[in-house]
Amino acid sequence: MASVLLEPVLRTKIMDWNLGSYGLSVEQAMENVGKGVAGEVEKKFGKGKRIAIFCGLGNNGGDGSVAARYLCVKNKVTVYLLGEPSGIRTAEAKKNWERLASKKEVERIAIKDAREVMEKQSEFGKFDIILDCLLGVGVSGELREPIKSCVKVLNAGKGAKISVDVPTPDFRADLIVSAGFAKIKGASVVSIGVSDEMEEAIGPGNVKALYSPPENSHKGENGKLLIVAGSDEYHGSAVLAAKAASKFCDLIYFASTSENNEIVKKMKFGLAEVIVVDRKKVDEFAEKCDAILIGPGIGVAEDAKKLTNGLLKKFGGKNGKKFVLDADALKLVDLKLLDENCVLTPHGGEFVLLFGKKGDEKEVLAQAKKFGGCTILLKGAKADLISDGEVLRKNLTGNQGMTKGGTGDVLAGLCGALACKNPPVLAACAAAYLNGAAGDLCFREMDTAYNASDLIEKLGKAYKLARS
Repeated sequence: MASVLLEPVLRTKIMDWNLGSYGLSVEQAMENVGKGVAGEVEKKFGKGKRIAIFCGLGNNGGDGSVAARYLCVKNKVTVYLLGEPSGIRTAEAKKNWERLASKKEVERIAIKDAREVMEKQSEFGKFDIILDCLLGVGVSGELREPIKSCVKVLNAGKGAKISVDVPTPDFRADLIVSAGFAKIKGASVVSIGVSDEMEEAIGPGNVKALYSPPENSHKGENGKLLIVAGSDEYHGSAVLAAKAASKFCDLIYFASTSENNEIVKKMKFGLAEVIVVDRKKVDEFAEKCDAILIGPGIGVAEDAKKLTNGLLKKFGGKNGKKFVLDADALKLVDLKLLDENCVLTPHGGEFVLLFGKKGDEKEVLAQAKKFGGCTILLKGAKADLISDGEVLRKNLTGNQGMTKGGTGDVLAGLCGALACKNPPVLAACAAAYLNGAAGDLCFREMDTAYNASDLIEKLGKAYKLARS
């Protein structure tokens, strides 16, 4: 199964949202794409052509306006805007439409409705090349007028048909030129100015891509997490994981030792509801939840091993529950039980214990693929590596103050909460970014004099900044 991070609509959205963190503006990216499209058109069809560029009101139309500026040097270009210029939706697309006014070589025509499309039907048939910049990625549902009529008329024309990014639904393109990466098999690709190495870096776009609770949602609809953590020897890990998770899901079922359960009962978790459950009844509550986090402070005794693998056998696989395995659970898990619904969060030493090899980019990708497409989040000093066996992503947020105990438990809680309503690899990427971003906020305020509790307090601000 292809990674969700390779799904064209989501990948495009994340790339666009991350432009700022790449040091690239939307306007710069649009300029790069439009110039690249013009180059591809002339390389394929030559110069001295009559070219019609059909632009929608979004950034795909903006790409078309930029392409017109480059194509008009050696071709006769007409740009048709489907809609009112006042309706152009982004500042960048509007600016590029207006820049065409100073280009005497380019004729601009706004088409307001289907009637005007039909009136120009014979005019459209005279062009050598038709460039479709109407909608781009992410369109769903039936086409609306005047685009619906326009597509029908253009398909009947004899000119070569080219789509930018992806074809408008029902448009029969002879050539597709995609921005950044091939959205459709066989498409030519032009750069937006982002290298493969830059795209590997996780940014705020990965957080923006997360599930967002609907305004009319009710308690329990936005994530239910079971946390199986803590032991007679370890208390803090389980509590930190629960506190971090409580910021990002509605309900937490907390299953630990009786002493840890009593500690959690006395704590306040803001808007999330934490329900303490007896470990003997853990199966009952596992059935109710969306995801299960196992490991922080659970210990490595035989009963912990039976509990970890028993839950995976009963609720993993075809049963579809998502699992986050952290800390001690990584020493207990039967690797044969892993699949695409599992997230593992090892540090370097735990990676070696799990897989018998040193963790690096190659091995993280290889081991994730080998064990059912599970997601591996390898925690590192300079970068976290995340892979589901199909893609590799790097998180560069965080600082040296995060070497303190408990920061990994915060990350585990984040992974578990976000996995409730998101694909595992997206949850892992966003969790790593948010954990490090919260650490960076702490660092700016306190240098390295902060702890895991301080980190948790900054998670909300880090989340808001990433989504703003």
